[in-house]
Amino acid sequence: MRELIDVYVATRDGVAVIATTGDPVNHHSVDNNVPRVALRVENTDVSNPQTITISTPYQRDGLDLEERAIAIPASTVYWIGVFDNATYGGVDNDNALTKNALLFSVSDATLLIEALRTT
Repeated sequence: MRELIDVYVATRDGVAVIATTGDPVNHHSVDNNVPRVALRVENTDVSNPQTITISTPYQRDGLDLEERAIAIPASTVYWIGVFDNATYGGVDNDNALTKNALLFSVSDATLLIEALRTT
C-alpha cells in the first residue's frame, strides 16, 4: 500500500518536520491539492547515489510524458518541486486521493523524504 506522506506548512514561526523513510516496495504519495509542495530528499547512503522517480500521468495526443527520475548523490540533500497538477496530478486509490496526488517511488530506504508547502 502506497504510503501517504504528511505535508507540512511553512510558517514565519517555523514548523517541526518529521522525515519519512523511503519505501522502495510500496512507494509514496503526497496530497498536492494546493500545488505548492516541494520535497526535501536526503540520501543517507554515504557511498551510492539513490533515485527518486516522480510519476507524470500527463498525456498529450496519445503520448505519455516520461517520468522524472532524479539521482540524489551520496550524503546529499535535494529540494525538489514545486509540482503542478496538470503534469503531476495523479490518483492514489490507496489513500483515497481521487485527484492531485503527487506519486513517486524511491530506489532505496536510505532516502528520507519530507514534504513542505508555502502558504
